[in-house]
Amino acid sequence: MKILTVYANPNPNSFCHAILQQFTRGLKDSGHTNEVLDLYAIRFDPVLRSGDDPNWIDENVPGDILDRMNLKQRY
Repeated sequence: MKILTVYANPNPNSFCHAILQQFTRGLKDSGHTNEVLDLYAIRFDPVLRSGDDPNWIDENVPGDILDRMNLKQRY
């Protein structure tokens, strides 16, 4: 079985990290594969900011609709 473990603790000497290591070892010993996603290591930012919004605007959007969206005021 493939396992994804999401881990978030800034201290590599923490009890949580020790549990992660034992859990990973147990999965490996049982024949499973495990990928650890360390949120601190990838500098994950959980705050959703306006720049993270999807951009649905392309060259096919009519100009009058773009004007009504007030994009200059929002960004």
